[in-house]
Amino acid sequence: MKGVGGKTAQIWEAFKSNVAGEILMTFVYCAAPHCYDVWYSTDGITWVRTEPCIHAHGRISDLTPNTFVYVRYQIILESGGQGGYIPLKIQVPA
Repeated sequence: MKGVGGKTAQIWEAFKSNVAGEILMTFVYCAAPHCYDVWYSTDGITWVRTEPCIHAHGRISDLTPNTFVYVRYQIILESGGQGGYIPLKIQVPA
């Protein structure tokens, strides 16, 4: 699944890992001092925050195989959050 991020046509992506129960993601690159604040949801309503990262890629592990999850993130700069990117829905690999 791919989604358009922010005000530009930059793409962020969530895709199945080769590991059961794991989703991989690539984020829109940000050169300024920042972190990527990542969240996931099984129903699109209740969101679980994962450990923020400083790299333009991440993973969510220990998910239930053959279910669907939503993933989203936002870039956090020293000045604060920069808005969220559109949630993507993806099936967790078995």
